[in-house]
Amino acid sequence: MATTATQWNAVQWNAALFGGGTRPPGLITQVGQGLLYPALRKAGVTLGPQRTPSPAQFQDAIDELNRLLGSLSCDPLWIYGQDILSLPLDGKTVYTIGIDPTGSRPPADFAVTVPKGITEAVYVSGGAHYEVLLLTPQQWAQQCHAGVYFDRGYPIANLYLNGQPSTGNLDLYTWHVIPSVAGLGDVVVIPPGYEDAIVLNLACRLAPHFQRPVHPDLRQQARESLTRLESINAPQPIASLDNWGSCGCDDGGAIVISPGSGGSGGGSGSGEVGPAGPQGPQGIQGPPGADGPEGPQGIPGPPGPQGELGSQGEQGIQGPAGPYQPGAAAFSGGGSALTPGTSPGVSLVYCAPVPRDCTLIAWTVTVDAGTAGFRVWKIAAGTAVPTVANSITPSDLAISTGTNLRSTNFANFVGGVAPTFTVGDIIAIQLNAAATAKYASFSLVAQ
Repeated sequence: MATTATQWNAVQWNAALFGGGTRPPGLITQVGQGLLYPALRKAGVTLGPQRTPSPAQFQDAIDELNRLLGSLSCDPLWIYGQDILSLPLDGKTVYTIGIDPTGSRPPADFAVTVPKGITEAVYVSGGAHYEVLLLTPQQWAQQCHAGVYFDRGYPIANLYLNGQPSTGNLDLYTWHVIPSVAGLGDVVVIPPGYEDAIVLNLACRLAPHFQRPVHPDLRQQARESLTRLESINAPQPIASLDNWGSCGCDDGGAIVISPGSGGSGGGSGSGEVGPAGPQGPQGIQGPPGADGPEGPQGIPGPPGPQGELGSQGEQGIQGPAGPYQPGAAAFSGGGSALTPGTSPGVSLVYCAPVPRDCTLIAWTVTVDAGTAGFRVWKIAAGTAVPTVANSITPSDLAISTGTNLRSTNFANFVGGVAPTFTVGDIIAIQLNAAATAKYASFSLVAQ
């Protein structure tokens, strides 16, 4: 798929751009006349040519168009472009990304629309680019792979980084999400072929919406238009020729055609055949043949003598080490003083289930100013989240001076000892007290 910064433009354009309604050349079209009107005509809703649909019909068509675009955006074979999100790193292991339309949640670290899908991640530092592994939920749960885990939350998602550098940028190659349409005057810019696919498939949706039958020819054309788009967006496999070729980009050399073995005799008569000539160089290896049937297993031979131990290879570069955090939370007052309490998303954060057995070795508090105190709730794996009744800290884990505190004192935990966590435990972090602080974070460090 091609990579481009913008494939869809839904801003309002001045009507004068169209020269009194005339459609300009190229792939720029107005939503009302370019997409909705022909779809309503093909669906049999608007029967006469050049008849303007009613405002209610146009509004139903806009709603159905947004549902169609949202559904097609979930199919990678319909996505024709990618965006590159360049995210600066500041040393954290968990970053939030997204925009909450209700404004009820704290602003994310990266205030951009949550990606529909991420195809590749690259770490950029000092002009160098390094591929980063995109972890599956199973790999992230094992906590033994270095890479990035995207939990696909909505409207705010989390990016978990394991074994990452503390500085530089993380470039995410994401599906380009097609925004919704707001009104008839919106203008769209689309590649060739997409206008036909949108109009035909929208017509198939609108016909039953207005109690009209879908003509078989219309349904077939809609299906064919999507198939054509998917055929050009499908990944193109690259055939491997193993050691063939002479470009110098693999272990092979130039293709050599070897002469066969010949005799040393000559002439045009029928004399005796001379002795066989020397064997020519080996020709290129042909493609492998089909596998034959598996033969019976032979009797195992006696074990051979143990070979000499090879020399030790060069030690690789040690990867960056990072602490394991079974729970972490950040609280922001949006420029105002923090409000303690038990309100989820404001003064209470539920963490992802603990992926492995561990024991706490330290806890850390950071504030911009003032003081803050936290409590930790924990409940075993199940169908419920912890409540205040599940607190494992009878007293606050607090900072009273300075702006950062890392402590190995577990006196304020139940029993006065470091707690242990089991796979699947659910942890919640509560901001129980705050004075003057406008930002505070808390994290647990375990091994």
